[in-house]
Amino acid sequence: MRQPMKQYEYLVKKWVVKDPITGETVSEISEADIKLGARAYIQSRREGLTGDLLEEEIRQNPCTGSESLRRQIQGAHSIPITLIKETRT
Repeated sequence: MRQPMKQYEYLVKKWVVKDPITGETVSEISEADIKLGARAYIQSRREGLTGDLLEEEIRQNPCTGSESLRRQIQGAHSIPITLIKETRT
């Protein structure tokens, strides 16, 4: 049976791409991003964004349940009260 890889090593192997000649990271995600952690990485991507760009980033990468429902709630005509209460807690 194969030994399980450490989570960090697995994520680096799966997502970090380096230039074979220079050895520089060419992927959007680096080893430093993986060490930083998912939530901190997403928060760092949001820094400096405003308006539609920030809304789009939140839509693509929600950190909380209320963020994942935010855009759906804004466009909805009728929302069950229990759903609203759950997202605010």
